[in-house]
Amino acid sequence: MSKINQRKDGDAQVERVFEELKNSLSRSLRALAKITMMKVLTLGDNEVDLENVIKLEAQLQAIKDAKNFVFEYVDNNTKVEIEKIEFETKSSIQTWMLKVVATVKAAINCYNFGEAEEKIKLIRKITRILGNRFEQIFFDDSKEEKMKEKTDKIFNSVDQLEQQLQNVLETVVKKYKNIDLKIAKFNPYVSDPPKNLYAKLDK
Repeated sequence: MSKINQRKDGDAQVERVFEELKNSLSRSLRALAKITMMKVLTLGDNEVDLENVIKLEAQLQAIKDAKNFVFEYVDNNTKVEIEKIEFETKSSIQTWMLKVVATVKAAINCYNFGEAEEKIKLIRKITRILGNRFEQIFFDDSKEEKMKEKTDKIFNSVDQLEQQLQNVLETVVKKYKNIDLKIAKFNPYVSDPPKNLYAKLDK
């Protein structure tokens, strides 16, 4: 693009080709931004495919590369549109990640410890893949602050979830250890049999 730009002065044909390339580039970048946004909407809350997250990261990187290397050849309206879609995409990713965090909390509360542990590992992988995408965003100061709050909440939640999982496990173990059938007025295992807990731990 830069070489064509240098040659276009005084050459109507080259200038026409250059304008066509700029229009084509604008359309391609808008399409890339919209497709990336749509990929976020297809990410599941309960069953998360890490391959889709990796593909999403690749597309976010492509948008970043385009902004670094060819954004100067894109018209201002396209720039604003892409910036807006990029911001909305990242905001949607954070909302999605918070939903995944919520499923972990639900799993812990239901004593599905194996499921909770696996999801915590998954969230850590997702934050490693996508986390650096939310460090600097320059679209709107108020929105940026809200996004930062969401990002901090996600990162803090992972450590909190691990601690919550550990606390619940210790509480459950203590509960069963303290059961004394000799003095119990009723069988405490009827409503909450240990085999159900073991089954959840094995998952």
